[in-house]
Amino acid sequence: MIVPFLVVGIIIATTILVCSYRAIYGPGTFNRIVAANVIGTKAIVLLIVVGYIIERPEFIDIALMY
Repeated sequence: MIVPFLVVGIIIATTILVCSYRAIYGPGTFNRIVAANVIGTKAIVLLIVVGYIIERPEFIDIALMY
């Protein structure tokens, strides 16, 4: 049951890398700001997925506080 969550975690990490490229080489300031915001949101979701994979439910509390 952990394998689908592992795949989702890898996909989210890959999209964070794509967004970081957009944040660095974006065509405008607005695109860079939006990319930075998306990176933060994806980091929260990745934290929740990792918490589920390693069976640490307190990661959800950490993600909510972040």
